[in-house]
Amino acid sequence: MHRKARVCFLLLAGVFALAVAGCPRTEARSSTDAAGAQSSTGQSRVRAEALLREVAAALCRQDRETLERLAVSDEEYRTRILPGSVPPGEQWVAMPERKADFFTRLHRTKSIYALSALLAACPLGSLEFQGVDLPQPEERAGYTLYRNPRLLFRDGGGAEVELRPGSVVVFEDKVKMLSYFAD
Repeated sequence: MHRKARVCFLLLAGVFALAVAGCPRTEARSSTDAAGAQSSTGQSRVRAEALLREVAAALCRQDRETLERLAVSDEEYRTRILPGSVPPGEQWVAMPERKADFFTRLHRTKSIYALSALLAACPLGSLEFQGVDLPQPEERAGYTLYRNPRLLFRDGGGAEVELRPGSVVVFEDKVKMLSYFAD
């Protein structure tokens, strides 16, 4: 990541941390809700890899509509990701509506621009999908996160090409791209 982009990301992360720190805590979610958010690691890993294969196929087809459908919606981000971003067992954060709207719009904007860059990096018919490199999961109170997985391709000349499509989240019965922005 370029130095300027890294500084911007760190600044945004700091703003987010300050915003969350000033938010009241909500009641802890029920144990059944927590269990649903943290499905078995093996099963969530298989589902995350399947989602990433679908993302790779959609990138190769230049299918923006499918890629957008595979991403977390604004409502899911606002109601599941933002409040559930605390460590397992902690109470979820009830962010004020204006702050939640701000961070939801910021998330969506970064994801849209990052998706455009991913599509440009994968011109129609130029890459052959080889596989997925999925990191270890990070547990949150509201979801399981796979941060910065890698999609591996070969170009027409046989050279390896790596794309980082963002992060994957597993919650309830869903597996989605959190964002197409790789941090």
